[in-house]
Amino acid sequence: MGRQGTRNRVYIFDFGLSQKYMSPTGEHIPYREGGHLVGTARFASINTHKGIEQSRRDDLESLCYTLIYLTKGRLPWQNINGDDKYTKILAKKSEISLQELCQGIPSEFMNMLKHCRELKFEEEPNYDYLKGQVR
Repeated sequence: MGRQGTRNRVYIFDFGLSQKYMSPTGEHIPYREGGHLVGTARFASINTHKGIEQSRRDDLESLCYTLIYLTKGRLPWQNINGDDKYTKILAKKSEISLQELCQGIPSEFMNMLKHCRELKFEEEPNYDYLKGQVR
């Protein structure tokens, strides 16, 4: 938590599973499929559930789920259990509309998540747009 003039600000850092998305030569990491879920299923992007290599879009989609969770207090897929838990979570994330997921919270959450989900693997997010949504 921030202090004094920034005491209303929450700072979140978690680099435990981080990796570089650019190679030492300045090229984007290659697109790959067939990977396994890395991270917490509750906040993982749809593409991560599908085994697709993670890139900036996936980090931002996860951030959106985290912000929605902090605002609403829960996510629709958080109590899914069983042997096929990850498959069911993926299905719920894929089928729920952004309107339903973001119901009762500011539309900026939906705008941000929509932007992240529309990004291609190597595409640079529009950070100015995203920052504008949370100001």
